[in-house]
Amino acid sequence: MNITDWCKNDFEVISQLRINTRNSFQRYDVILLINGIPCAQVELKTLTISPRRAMQQIVDYKTDPSNGCTNSLLCFMQLFIVSNRTNTYYFANNNTTWRG
Repeated sequence: MNITDWCKNDFEVISQLRINTRNSFQRYDVILLINGIPCAQVELKTLTISPRRAMQQIVDYKTDPSNGCTNSLLCFMQLFIVSNRTNTYYFANNNTTWRG
């Protein structure tokens, strides 16, 4: 990652990424990639759903033994953002939990 001249990095946004494994079917609302590496996940909810529910969804995805994240580039995720348009929270990844 080019920190000095950040505009020389490649930025990409993926919307509605679905990862299907033998036992689970997970959909990620928005993922930000920098130079092809997923760095941030954004979980979006409606106004009637608490951002805490989105936070729990992220934790559930991470702790699911068949999540597909342990054998994909999603293990590089560093930041999680959850929002319901009124409240927005963010938290860093705990890689020990992510890798199961």
